[in-house]
Parts: sequence; C-alpha cells; structure tokens
Amino acid sequence: MKDLRFLVYACLVLLVMPALSIKSSAQTLPADELDSLQNLVSATTDDSIRGRALNKLGFHFIFNENDKALPLLDRGLAEADRFGLLFGKAELLNTKAIYFDIMGVKDSAELYFAKSLELSEANGFHSVRVLTLNGMGLFFWKNGRFDEALSYFYQALEMNAQFFPQQEESKANYLSNIGLIFQELRQYDKAINHHNQSLEIRQRLGLVNGEAISFANLGVCYIKIEQYDQAEQFYLKAIDKSETAGNWRMYYSLHDNLANLYSLTDRPQLAIEAYKKALERPASVGENPKSDLSAYINIAAYYNDLKQPRISLQYSAKGDSILQKFPQLYNFSEGLHYARGISHFLLGNHDQGMLHMKEYSQVLDSVFSDRNAQAVAEIEKMFKTIEKDNTILKQQQTIQQKELDLQRRTLWAVSLISLVLIVSGFLFSLFKRKEAIARQAHLELSLAEQKEVARIQEERLRISRELHDNIGSYLTLLSASVEQLKERQVNGSAEKLQDLQDNLNMSMRELRKTVWLLNKQVVTVDELGIRLRDFFKPLHQNGTRIVVSTGENSGQTLTEIQTTHLFRILQEAINNAYKYSGCSLIDVKLRIEEGTTLCFVVEDDGKGFDQETIGSGNGLRNMHSRMEELQGELKIRSIPNKGTVVEGCFGVQNTNIFV
Repeated sequence: MKDLRFLVYACLVLLVMPALSIKSSAQTLPADELDSLQNLVSATTDDSIRGRALNKLGFHFIFNENDKALPLLDRGLAEADRFGLLFGKAELLNTKAIYFDIMGVKDSAELYFAKSLELSEANGFHSVRVLTLNGMGLFFWKNGRFDEALSYFYQALEMNAQFFPQQEESKANYLSNIGLIFQELRQYDKAINHHNQSLEIRQRLGLVNGEAISFANLGVCYIKIEQYDQAEQFYLKAIDKSETAGNWRMYYSLHDNLANLYSLTDRPQLAIEAYKKALERPASVGENPKSDLSAYINIAAYYNDLKQPRISLQYSAKGDSILQKFPQLYNFSEGLHYARGISHFLLGNHDQGMLHMKEYSQVLDSVFSDRNAQAVAEIEKMFKTIEKDNTILKQQQTIQQKELDLQRRTLWAVSLISLVLIVSGFLFSLFKRKEAIARQAHLELSLAEQKEVARIQEERLRISRELHDNIGSYLTLLSASVEQLKERQVNGSAEKLQDLQDNLNMSMRELRKTVWLLNKQVVTVDELGIRLRDFFKPLHQNGTRIVVSTGENSGQTLTEIQTTHLFRILQEAINNAYKYSGCSLIDVKLRIEEGTTLCFVVEDDGKGFDQETIGSGNGLRNMHSRMEELQGELKIRSIPNKGTVVEGCFGVQNTNIFV
C-alpha cells in the first residue's frame, strides 16, 4: 500500500500550507490566478505582499515546473533579508524546505526546516512555527524516523490548541498525522483512535476530501488487524468521498487497494472488477505504471485460476506493454512471466510455458541479488548505529567514573570528621560501583541478544522466501499440470488424480502455514485462532464441524516456539478426532487464565476409546514431548461412546524469550 501512503503524504503537504494573503493555497493554481500573482510581483511596491506572492508562486512551481521554484524562493529570501521582513523570511524558509523534501535532498530539507523553526520561535511567529513543526513531522515520517515525526506532530497539535483553538481543520490534520505514525509503529489501536478523532472533526466541518483521507487510513488499519469487513466498509466510504471531492487520483488508487483486500479475502470476481476500475484512470490524473502493472498481473492470475487462460494472456500482454515502456519495472515483473507460463501450460503450449517460467526464475534471481545489496546496506547502517551507541555508552561510563572519583574524594574528606561516615561512604561507593558494572553488563547482554535475534529473523525470512518462491511455485505448476491430466484422463485414473490433487492442495496449505510461522516472531491467541479455522476449513466440506473459540485476554502474545508447539499439538488432536472418532463436532477452546497461563481444550462427540487397551503411538508421544518443552502438562480423557477430551496448560507470561 505504498502508493496510498505517498498519496496521503502529498495531500497532507497541501492541507497544512499556510493561507496566504491572496486567498487559499493549492497545489496547482488556476491560470488566471497564476498570471495575477506574476503581475503582482512585478508591479507592487509593498515588499511584504511581494514576498508572500513569491512564496505562493514558488510553492505552485514545486509541484509543476520545479526548476522555476528555487529561483523565486531565493529571490523572496534575498528581498526579505534586504527589507528586514522576518515573518516573510520564516514562511519562505519553510517553503524552501518543502522544495528540498519533494526533490529528495534530505540534508537541505532538514536544514531549512530547522532555520524556519529557529526564526519563528525567536520572533513569536506562531502560525509559521506550527506549520514548520508539522512539516518537519512529515519530513521525518517520509524518511522513516517515526519517533521524531511523532514528537513534532504532537508539538504542532499542542501549539494549535494553545494559539489557534478555532482552527479545527488544522487540529484534524495533526490528529490524522499522529494516527499515520502509530500505523507505522504498528500500534493500530492508537492509530484508529486518532483517525476517528480526526474524522469526527472533518465530518462536522464538512471537509469531504479530509473525510476520504480518514476513511482510507482507517481501512488500512483494519486490514492490518485482520478485520476485513470493517476495512471494506471504510474503503467504500473513502471511494465515495473522494469521488464527491473530485480527488480522482485517490479515487482510482483506492480501487486498487480495495482489489487487494478482495484478493486477501479470496473474492476473485470482486477483485477483478476493482482492478479493472483502477485501470480506468484517465490520463489527466497522471500515470502510475507500477500500480497498473501489478493490477494486470493480478487479473491475469485470477483468470488462470478461473481456467480462462486466453483472457489471462490478454491482460498479460497489457502488462507487458507497460514493461516495455518502463523497463525499470523489470524487478516487479516476476508475476507477469509466471502468469503467462501458467496460461500456456493450461492451453497445452508446454514449450512456451517453460520459456516464461525460465524468465520468471531469471527475474527472481535478479530481485534476490538486489535484495542482498539492500541487506548489506542495512547491515552497514546498523553497524554505524551500533558504533554511535558504543561511543555514547563510553561517554556515559567516563562521566560515571568521574562521578565515582568525586564521591571517593568527598568520602576521604568526610573520613577526617567521623569514622562512621567513612564506613558508610565506603559501602555506598561500593554499592554504586557494582550497580554501574551490573548496568553496563546488562546493556552489553541486551545488545548482543538484539543482534542475535535480528540475525535469526533475517535467516527465517530468507528461508520463508525460498520456500514460497521455489517450492510454492513448483507445487502450483504441478497442480496446474494435474488439472490438465484430469481433462485427458484415462479410464480408472480419475479417482487417483483427485487423490493426488487433494494431496497437492494439502501440501500447499501446509507450506503456507509454515511460511506464516516462520515470518512471525510473536503471535496473539486471536491470530492463532484465525489460522486454525483457516487450516481446518477443508474438514467442514466433509461433514465434520470444527468450532474454534478464544476467551478473554485473547490479545496475549506467544513466542514463535510456543506458537509452533501449540499449533502442532492442536493439529494432531484434531486430526486424530477427525480420522478415528467418527465425530460430527470438534470443539476447540483457547483461553488465558490469570493473565499468565494459556489453557486449551479439544473435545469431540465421537465414539471415544478405552485408554487401557489403546497404546501410545508416535503422535501422542510427540504431543507429550512438545508439552514438556512448553513446561506444561497434557491430559487425555476418553470414555467409549462418549467422546474424547484433550486438554493442557502452560505459562505464557514471558513472550520476550531469547530464541
């Protein structure tokens, strides 16, 4: 959803620009207003008005003909210095910072934001200061420095409440910005809270474009917490409001996001329609080739799933035309080659299919190399950060040592007065020294643990990518080939082919589950419940109903080790009940007791068994072994003709286990 994030950022830059003396500020000025401003710059003798007109012209050209923006802003700054127009200078410095931010010159952008903030603070220009604070927040958000961005947004919100309480639209913008930072920090409950506060103000003031932005942000948040129905409703509201506001870029971009949501919730027909709507974007709105390429790839993949390979090839060809026009998108084209390969396999063109699969592999290899280069850059950045932290730590230790020396000298002087004070001072200094050593050791241990966790997580992500990109693709290819064989079936082979198809589908589901487990360091009880329902969904089709419920405190998190063991225990218990008990209902309950213990129960209404006569197989031994590793206890109770109950508990109070 990076396209939507950039779009929201661009809209926010416009929403927070100062209202100049010549009506409102907008990204693109009408031709008559542009001419009027240029004439005003040439004709007016009022230095203040000319400076503000130059500021507005410069802002206009930032987003249109950016080579004209900087000379106008520099001219305005020179005149502001010549005539001592400090307020106009503060405004121009802020606009020049925005110019460098949009142009990607980070150091200069940060420098001019700082100059504008310093000047406005020194002279009490509150209106410029609050805008500069917000601009710095946007700058740091765009560059991934989220803690600093959050600090500046909160300062802007506090200043707005103190000096401009009547400007509720600005308050709504700052609340929205804070919500965006909490999204980046994955604190979605706080993000939703701030977006709702912003939305309430915008609805009360009738700010339709602002409502569209708030609805879109809420949709993103609810997707992240897997409340897809809520997300869909907010996206639909955002689309309606952006259409009313005439914000067509957001309107078509939101259709692309809605299509992604439909893909995520396995609604292919709705996804296809939404992608097609996104592709109807008129030329006047502007090109978005990366988004269009992604849409064509997804549509082609869906038509392959619907066994309509000829239509799929039509959309693949449209995607290829974008790739020809924008060759820099090569690293994003693996899905295009894969979809074309599957289409040709479905049509029986095996040579063509293999050719496109070879291209698919070549793109993957290229992307993998690029990602390796990015990983090396990230490691270098991390190393520099660690060096900086070590330098700070050494400085702290030097200060602590000096303090310790001072304490010793003081104790020596006091010793001349009283023996009691000497003993007390000595004990105190000894305690402080041990405390400092323990604190330093703790810091070093924490740093080592963090580095090891980061290394392991990178390896887990690499393994999950390899599983997905290699084994997953070949399983999908094999599944498509089996589909063709079924169409050419020989007498008596249909049943075997169906069994093979079922096994392939189960293998692919198991692979996706394994990739999910590898990608998660911590998992909530709610997330585990959702995955259990999804994993055992095929059993519903065979007449066995599986109910998974989570009790209170289901937001409690589990480590990846706890999640893996618990999932495998529940999987074995449910599979045993399904295979051997002849049950019609399997009830799975997960609950947190006293905030520190997770308990689970798997109960079926099957025929049960006699525990005295049934031996312990590998499956039961593995279940007990996994519970021992979790430092918990597993119990199995069964009565013939009355069903079976498998239950257990283990401690989850510490989810920060070093793995």
